[in-house]
Amino acid sequence: PVNPSIIYLGAAYGGVWKSLNGGDTWTSITMDEVSLSSGALAVDPANTNIVYYGTGEATYSGTSYYGRGLLKSTNGGTTWTNITSGLQNFTFFSRIVIRPGHSNELLAALGSRSSLGATGGIYRSTDAGLTWNVIASGRCDDVVFSPDGQKAYAIGSGTSYRISTDGGATFNTSTAL
Repeated sequence: PVNPSIIYLGAAYGGVWKSLNGGDTWTSITMDEVSLSSGALAVDPANTNIVYYGTGEATYSGTSYYGRGLLKSTNGGTTWTNITSGLQNFTFFSRIVIRPGHSNELLAALGSRSSLGATGGIYRSTDAGLTWNVIASGRCDDVVFSPDGQKAYAIGSGTSYRISTDGGATFNTSTAL
């Protein structure tokens, strides 16, 4: 968010790649991790060394692969910690978002694959991604915060259209589009 020369890219089944020169050259930074299946990336704007990598592709095609939880780096992708507390055994991340002005609060949209026993949903962490709780069950395809972080919006074929007015702590189903 502060240096346009640094770019992170999550490849479908190729892990995370990083460029330090605006995309001219790339280096793989997750080749030895628990999953190369990429679903979502988020960089903390308050500390750009913190990178979240949600594994598993929520694309629902025959060639999509499930993931193994969340990978978090606190040193710009040099090393990663695998986080599974509160997450399903098989993850399908669609999106990870960091609440503006509250770096410890994250929301994640997770997909579902019933054949693997994964139900998906809107997940929330209040401790910088170390543990997660399900806010709403069912396939969730996207979640975003308003610029001030007070509202959040989620949508998915299993979660419907939902709005949070308390910074992502709770979500209510909405009929308005």
